[in-house]
Formats: sequence, C-alpha cells, structure tokens
Amino acid sequence: MKEAAVFDDHQKMLASGLKIDLVHICTPPSCHAEIAINSMNAGKNVLVEKPMATSLECDAR
Repeated sequence: MKEAAVFDDHQKMLASGLKIDLVHICTPPSCHAEIAINSMNAGKNVLVEKPMATSLECDAR
C-alpha cells in the first residue's frame, strides 16, 4: 500500500499533479465554498458533507 499524500493547503494539493479522483470536503462550513469552487475549477469531482456555502453570495463566484 502506498503512503498517503498529506497537504496542509488545498491549493497545494490541487497543484501537486497527483491523480485525484474525488475531493471530499470535511472542514468547517465557512471553508466549504472556497475549497469546493477551487477543486471544481481544477476539474475535480467534489463531495461536500454539508451545504457548500452559508449564504447566497456564493452564487456570484
């Protein structure tokens, strides 16, 4: 079994060049939108454990 890659920043993960099948977001709700949008813009499938955003302003992104 390979060692798991560990990142302290989702942008570093997305820029790593690793083959990523799914980004599963399990962070505080206030972080969901930024991580989800950046991941989808990078062409990744995204699973968010709660609502992606806490307000409608997220639609503007």
